[in-house]
Amino acid sequence: MDWSKEANRVVKLTSKDMFEAQRGAIRLPHPAVCAAFGNDGYRYCDQMQSQVRLLNRACEEQGMPRLGFALSDNGYSWVALYSCTNVEWLNTAVWQAWYEAVAGDDGIGQCAGAFVDQQKEIASNVIDRHDPVLQSSDN
Repeated sequence: MDWSKEANRVVKLTSKDMFEAQRGAIRLPHPAVCAAFGNDGYRYCDQMQSQVRLLNRACEEQGMPRLGFALSDNGYSWVALYSCTNVEWLNTAVWQAWYEAVAGDDGIGQCAGAFVDQQKEIASNVIDRHDPVLQSSDN
């Protein structure tokens, strides 16, 4: 499997059809592969790049190596594919990495809890709506 090509396919879907979900994790139609994604300004924000580094480290520590990575054409959105069977764990890890990357920044940690809860709910609803599309590798 060409994981770079698959990451590019998935980032096109998540950046276009799931943009209102700032980040999350989704199952893919491949056994033992899940994708983490962010629609959060990756190319333009050091904190978002740090978020992905923290996520990579957390996944490696769990024995889930990164298989592929892609950015949207404008660099705002990203997708990372991992050898993973537990999409719930990966979703939690994405949000934890984001929190760790931004919480130390001038008080954002004080308001991040409520923000994270609201954004997680939005992301969950968007992911649920698009799950059948993402499960098909014919897109």
